Amino acid sequence: DAEVVGQITTFIAGRSFIYHEVSAERVAPQEAIEGNIEVHHTDVLEAKDDGKIEVNLIPSGQIDIESGRIHLLDDPGGAPIARVEGGLVRVEEALENYTVVTDLITTEPWGTVYEVLAAARESRVYVYEGSVRVTSTDPRFPEPVVVSAGEWVRARKGEPVSEPEVFILSRARVDPGSGASECIYSNCKTIDDPRIPEPPIYTPGVLVPPPPTPPGRQ
Repeated sequence: DAEVVGQITTFIAGRSFIYHEVSAERVAPQEAIEGNIEVHHTDVLEAKDDGKIEVNLIPSGQIDIESGRIHLLDDPGGAPIARVEGGLVRVEEALENYTVVTDLITTEPWGTVYEVLAAARESRVYVYEGSVRVTSTDPRFPEPVVVSAGEWVRARKGEPVSEPEVFILSRARVDPGSGASECIYSNCKTIDDPRIPEPPIYTPGVLVPPPPTPPGRQ
């Protein structure tokens, strides 16, 4: 049997699913999550239709899956990874046992809270606390990019990881008290969604300096 690597602490019934012991040789059936069950190595977790799953990992760390899918497994070198196969994954606390990756990037965090978004053509990393070193999986772009709190980067197929840019944290990290209806996350650490929406051609959430005032005008 695969080893236990964590436990589900929060889920939305009817939108949260698990696939046990998935591998290249084994396609597991979809099973609805109906309780705070244990998660095993090689399991796939999937939140659908605005669903959310929170997992406490062993020995430490928390991963939140929002309308996304992750696979807990080993990379070719044997190190444990959480592969984001689609959607959004948020990492909180000291994640000592899993590295969060996508097909396009790998991440190395330092005492941080951050999010990894895997879309069809690109991956993004948003850092809220600490810093994250982001490296492209494309061997043509081996240089890592360090992303600090309040910054984000993207990686597209065939391109290097972008330089960090600032994103807006409107009213972020404000605790309005328990039971606040406007909380996005259950711990109420973030109450406005700061992520920059698609399309990726432009980034309306990035801070842009105002145009200069023409001479003679106030």
